[in-house]
Amino acid sequence: EDQIEEARRLQGERAAPVQSPEMIERERQVENLRLARSRLAEQLSRARSETYRAMIQQSLRAIEEEIAALS
Repeated sequence: EDQIEEARRLQGERAAPVQSPEMIERERQVENLRLARSRLAEQLSRARSETYRAMIQQSLRAIEEEIAALS
């Protein structure tokens, strides 16, 4: 059993790609943008004012552009 766990651990270490600090930072930024997009989408679903809805939609488009630029 210990050998199986050790083999799995070693396999996981070999399978994990080494990421540069820049790649890690980019992934963090993308994840933060996705969370922001999720919050805005929730706000949009509850918004009643057309002006506020338009502002949220504009923010969503800007976030999508940022995600695309980082991906």
